[in-house]
Amino acid sequence: MKCIMCPSKLWKEEVKKEMKFEVFEELSKYFNHTKIVHLQGWGEPLNHPRFFDMVEVAKEKCNVGLTTNGMFLNEKACKKIVELGVDYVAISIAGATSKTHESIRKGTNFDKIMENVKELLKLKNRPRIIFTFLVNKLNIDELPDVVELTAKLGVDELVVTNLDYVFDEITDKIKVFSCKKPEKKYVKIIDHAKKVAKEKKVKLRTHPLQLEDRVICDAIPTKSVTISVEGDMYPCIYLGLPFKKIPRIFCGNYFEIERPNFGNVFDFWKSWNGKEYVEFREKYERRVKEYNKIFDEAFISPYSLQSKIRMVFEKNPIPEVCKTCYKAYGI
Repeated sequence: MKCIMCPSKLWKEEVKKEMKFEVFEELSKYFNHTKIVHLQGWGEPLNHPRFFDMVEVAKEKCNVGLTTNGMFLNEKACKKIVELGVDYVAISIAGATSKTHESIRKGTNFDKIMENVKELLKLKNRPRIIFTFLVNKLNIDELPDVVELTAKLGVDELVVTNLDYVFDEITDKIKVFSCKKPEKKYVKIIDHAKKVAKEKKVKLRTHPLQLEDRVICDAIPTKSVTISVEGDMYPCIYLGLPFKKIPRIFCGNYFEIERPNFGNVFDFWKSWNGKEYVEFREKYERRVKEYNKIFDEAFISPYSLQSKIRMVFEKNPIPEVCKTCYKAYGI
């Protein structure tokens, strides 16, 4: 597929790999320490030749979910997903119509995806099904219609995400959020979508269209870990991109972030407890701890509360590699 917002178009051919099953088996030794294993990379998980073997291994120890473009959710795959007890399936859509969806997620077929979703929906003991809608200037007008579609099909939830990884002129141009103040027309569309969701009883999750100081990144890097194809460990998918220097456009400025080294699953605990990884987590942990302390006080006026929160954030800055990542600001 050639999705216009996917950084894979910048990848060199040699980094386009599948995770070896031996790497997954090594990683699986630690699955009893987690609640959820989410199977998704910067590609389509159902393309992996041993995908269902991975699900089977993981389900022995924890919950399992995946994000898919929906193209390979044929009858056989749907039945296997149910048989193995996958807990949830998130399906990426980019519009309420074929024209819009296929202009963004190039190479996919909207009608085929909808038929595949229906196939999964009709099965007994099916997993929780979620639509994920990456909102941008090319498709935001269809968001209320996507809510209608979610209700019509009987999909369990709709999650609206921002184009939070901006790496080139195209992605910077089509994002709808703002570093200052979002355009009113976009705010109105999202508010309307929320109203439709309430009327149709659709569970809808959205993200802010304006950067906000957050006590911790939505990726919860203190408690989650991303594993690359080679088994390298990262706090999130945004630091695990296959570039020596990760390109980012942040609030109109271009940056190249040196990809950090947090270790590998073949030495999991040594990596997790390594100096660099511990220092990274501690920055967020101190921030959370100091933030929570504020609310232990008996009485705080609204003014002093905001002042204290601002002071906590200033004294406990987020890691340097996160400062130019939109995800760290709730986007």
